[in-house]
Amino acid sequence: MFRSRSRSAPALAPVETPEMVEDRLAGLVDRAGATGVEPGSGRLASALGRLLGQMRQSAASTLGSAARIAAEASEAATVLGWMTHDANEIAGQTRAMAAAVEQVAASTRELAGRSQASASVAEQATSGIAACAADMREASRTMAAIETHAGQIEQRLTGFEGAALQIQEMAGTIEAISSQTNLLALNATIEAARAGEAGRGFAVVAAEVKQLSGQTARATEQIRGRLAVLLQELAAIQAAVAESRHAVAGGTAAVARVEARVVQEGEAVARSAEGVRALADVLGQQEAATAEISAGVQQVAGKAQKTSAEIDGLMAILLRAETAAQEALEDGAARGLPAYALVRLPADMAMWKRRLAAALVGLGPVGAAVPPFRDAATEMGVDPTDPAAARLVAAGAEAHRHAAAMAEALGRNAWDTAIPAFQSFEAAAKTMVAAADALARP
Repeated sequence: MFRSRSRSAPALAPVETPEMVEDRLAGLVDRAGATGVEPGSGRLASALGRLLGQMRQSAASTLGSAARIAAEASEAATVLGWMTHDANEIAGQTRAMAAAVEQVAASTRELAGRSQASASVAEQATSGIAACAADMREASRTMAAIETHAGQIEQRLTGFEGAALQIQEMAGTIEAISSQTNLLALNATIEAARAGEAGRGFAVVAAEVKQLSGQTARATEQIRGRLAVLLQELAAIQAAVAESRHAVAGGTAAVARVEARVVQEGEAVARSAEGVRALADVLGQQEAATAEISAGVQQVAGKAQKTSAEIDGLMAILLRAETAAQEALEDGAARGLPAYALVRLPADMAMWKRRLAAALVGLGPVGAAVPPFRDAATEMGVDPTDPAAARLVAAGAEAHRHAAAMAEALGRNAWDTAIPAFQSFEAAAKTMVAAADALARP
């Protein structure tokens, strides 16, 4: 690390720069060569000349090293720029993913809760349907019992009807006997009248018998009438019982069908309850897994953000190194070193590429990435007729054209045009650096 000089330090003698030392050596060489009278002055001039050449060769080597350092710093900064863009994209996408995962987790929790509630309701419905099926079975048994009792009643009514018919037959017999008795009483009365006084007592008995026969006939008639009404009522009761049995049979069949349907629906609801409960269990597991994913995504987002911050720190260090190397190159501009512009060209092109890449990923302004166009041959003092110089000039024009095209495309958000323009600039920049290297070699 570089330490700043303390303000309280004692004042030091001014330090001569390499340029000042070269100027003094050049003056000494000139004076030593000009006098030529003192013994050994020629050898001194030769030695000073060699020293001056070595210093200039060392300065040129230092300049090349500074150019390489600047170029490598710019290239590394370019790579870090892409990494910064990618890290920011990853961080943004990870944050969006974390939000989406959190929404999924919330939805999963809600769905799991609802599934648990649905499973409970389905299980309650299953219990209710099972109770209903039991009630239907009990109703079916009751209907069967009613049908059995109705059959027994019908059988008793049939027996009762038979008894009534027998009574009716007996009433007919009594009626016939009463009619015969009445006829006998009439004959007895006639015979008593013929007997005169002797048959008077018998006539009284005959009258009583006739009266009793009439009462018997009337009673028999009443019995027959009541039996007829009874038989009509029995027929009506039998018809009602038959209809009841038919209705009970239909009701029993309907109850049996309902019972079967209830049992079937109960089994379906039970299966649904099992499925919903299984789904609730799966959703519970999914909720836990989603929570783990959410935590992992949050960690990734934090690490991505940390990585982005670390890359920003490295970028700042590389930019400081680039600036320091560029300052060292600027210091060499006044020393009149041979092929100075050609030696520093890789550093300039790498910095230009870094600015273009920064503009492309939104890390730098677009305007600063496109410097004014300057003719490379004129600026570097090379022979324009040299083939390498021709390649340098053509590649320089191409590089500037593609850089300007990229900036224009960025201005209208035409990324599909800006990226190919940047890639074409890279190719032109490589051609320029290769041509400059060929021109700089002795």
